[in-house]
Amino acid sequence: MKQLTPFLFLLSCAVVMGQTKPLILSNEKIKISWNQTQDGWEINLAAVKKGNNWVNLKTPLGENTLLFSAEKPKNTPDSVFKSITGEKFPEDIYHYQTKQWAESTNPVSLNTAGKAIYFFAKKG
Repeated sequence: MKQLTPFLFLLSCAVVMGQTKPLILSNEKIKISWNQTQDGWEINLAAVKKGNNWVNLKTPLGENTLLFSAEKPKNTPDSVFKSITGEKFPEDIYHYQTKQWAESTNPVSLNTAGKAIYFFAKKG
């Protein structure tokens, strides 16, 4: 038993030393806390102050997303938008906004171009 006690003590110290402290970002209005897991740094708490109370947000993961495409994505819209009356939006009479609308609704701007790769940050 005397030989087992030092081994257990060293083992428990190694477990405690292997644990990392959470990363915390906070101020008087927001709190975000990350814990390191085997997949990387995951958010375990996100809260905002509403009045005098802290309100926890639904369980966010903090997962990062990278969109990758081997070829350059097209810069023209691939979606047609309809107004509440079912007509094409923007209508042809709004010809001054056509270029801006096309730039705002292309696959890159809408985050739909390429393949989505999901990951957690490896370093905090």
